[in-house]
Amino acid sequence: MIDVQDKSTVVSIFPLLIKEEKPGIFPGRFTILPCNGEPSLLVVGQSVHHIDVGEDRPQLEMAITSSEIARSIVDDFIAAQIATTEDAKPGLTWLRGEITLAELKTKHMPILAALKAAQKMWYLALVKMADDDWQRYRKHSVISDVERFAARDLGYTNKEWLIIPSLLTSVSCPACATAIATTVIVCPSCRCIVKPEEYKKLTFA
Repeated sequence: MIDVQDKSTVVSIFPLLIKEEKPGIFPGRFTILPCNGEPSLLVVGQSVHHIDVGEDRPQLEMAITSSEIARSIVDDFIAAQIATTEDAKPGLTWLRGEITLAELKTKHMPILAALKAAQKMWYLALVKMADDDWQRYRKHSVISDVERFAARDLGYTNKEWLIIPSLLTSVSCPACATAIATTVIVCPSCRCIVKPEEYKKLTFA
């Protein structure tokens, strides 16, 4: 039986949308809005997991506590990120109980400070990783979106890998409207010949 009084609060200072899905439980989809100046809070209650116990018997309903749900949201999201350590990770945690923003900012300031420090360390690690990969490969494809976001959030503007050249010089395919680089001769999506004159000059095996 669900205990409606059992609540926990996920706290996020991560500036991007977080979506976590836990298959097999209900509710099992959780969305945390981006932190936009103020921490983002998600209050979760208990979820249930149904267990089959036989063809002729009703499913057994097992409650999952709010703390287990909140811990899973935080741990699974952090585990899915690159370059995380105990001291360097996204600014995400959870607290027991239904916490308001006012309570968080008055009673839990050390927690907020720890989240900010850990997230900054993670951002620095991401930028260092991107710098190393750029020096080694000199390819925009090896730099992840989160690495670019971290650099921008830290205020970096002079990184070569921050801007993807193709995004600055892209056009729409006249047939399928897919964004393609201005150098493309044949659209990779629909095979439309975008530049007929250039196409005539190509030699095929």
